[in-house]
Amino acid sequence: MTTICTTAQQRSAIGGKGSLEVSFVQGQSVVTKCYATDPLKLLVPKRDNRAAWAYVSSYGGGMVGGDEIELDVQVNNNAIAVLGTQASTKIYKDQTGRGCKQLIRARVADQAILVAVPDPVTCYRDAAFDQTQSIYLAGDASLVLVDWVTSGRRDAGEIWDFSQYRSSIQIYRDEQLQLLDTILLDSNDGALTAEYRLGRFHCLATVVLAGPKMVEFSETIIAELKKEEPTQRGQLIESMSPFDDGFVLRILGETTEMTSNRLKLRLGFLKTLLDETPWDRKW
Repeated sequence: MTTICTTAQQRSAIGGKGSLEVSFVQGQSVVTKCYATDPLKLLVPKRDNRAAWAYVSSYGGGMVGGDEIELDVQVNNNAIAVLGTQASTKIYKDQTGRGCKQLIRARVADQAILVAVPDPVTCYRDAAFDQTQSIYLAGDASLVLVDWVTSGRRDAGEIWDFSQYRSSIQIYRDEQLQLLDTILLDSNDGALTAEYRLGRFHCLATVVLAGPKMVEFSETIIAELKKEEPTQRGQLIESMSPFDDGFVLRILGETTEMTSNRLKLRLGFLKTLLDETPWDRKW
């Protein structure tokens, strides 16, 4: 059973706003607050496991020029929240000159865990997308954050054919900035299909693992990467780098499926944390 959060239908000039709160109540993580305004939609399924799940969606299945989404997430002490999407986030051709914007702010309290694992963003030809994700971790809070983008509608001949894609990740620990990671793909800087840019690759994924509960899992991934032989023309490229509060894993694949499969492999540990992975019930 899935619940659609309280939703205001009118599309305002400043776009959709939403809020989500997850608390630990009587031994379970539950959604204690949920609200969204059009075009944003939040779906909360009933799950019999240790985490509270919520899915970000939108009316029309994507974002059109001028859409702005603002989502505030609060994960209270000891709670576990999973934030996902129903399918890839589609960014349609921008006919307004304003592009699409998405801002996600999350506060994760002591001993809490936020697992943000959306499907990839897919930008159509001439689309423009600007996203900022600001995560504030307190005490011993932990985080798994996935941020990824595909080359577009490959079957329609749209390969890195959008106008601009910008995605910025900001991670704070006790209000102190620990990580600022921004990806900017701008067609004005030259063809994104050029060898010196994205070339033959069709999917780029960034994974952030932060907090004490991610240390062991991060070390396992590092050990696995060290065992693998790098190749000059590999179909998949992976790298992992540390920051003060965790690690950043990057995966670059020649296909979205290849990148997705590797992502699922590296994040297989989520079954231990959540009783199931975010992909177990995907079609």
